[in-house]
Order: sequence, then C-alpha cells, then structure tokens
Amino acid sequence: MTEKIERGFKHVHSESALRKWMAMPADMKLNWLEEINLFLWKCVPEKNKDIIEKFRRAEI
Repeated sequence: MTEKIERGFKHVHSESALRKWMAMPADMKLNWLEEINLFLWKCVPEKNKDIIEKFRRAEI
C-alpha cells in the first residue's frame, strides 16, 4: 500500500489574529499588501517575472 504524499502547505491563523486583521483599517491593509508585493517582486527570478507580465497582459 502506498502512502499519500501531501503537497502544498497549510496556512493557519488563530481567531484572535483574524479579528485583529479585520479591525485594521483598509488603508493599512493596502499599504501592507503593497510593501509585501514590492518585497516579493525583488525575489522573483527574471524568467518568472516575464511569465507573470505576459499573464497580466493576457498573452498566455
């Protein structure tokens, strides 16, 4: 019998953490999102950036 191999990842937050996020003003959430996007974009390899940009332009 073969074992099932789990893939991906699990992302879990406590109820208190979710409530804290919900209470945060929208502009703070948007600022956080922009900062994390800029940070992650710096880490993405150029090949992947090209693919992402083509996807955004609906070329693929």
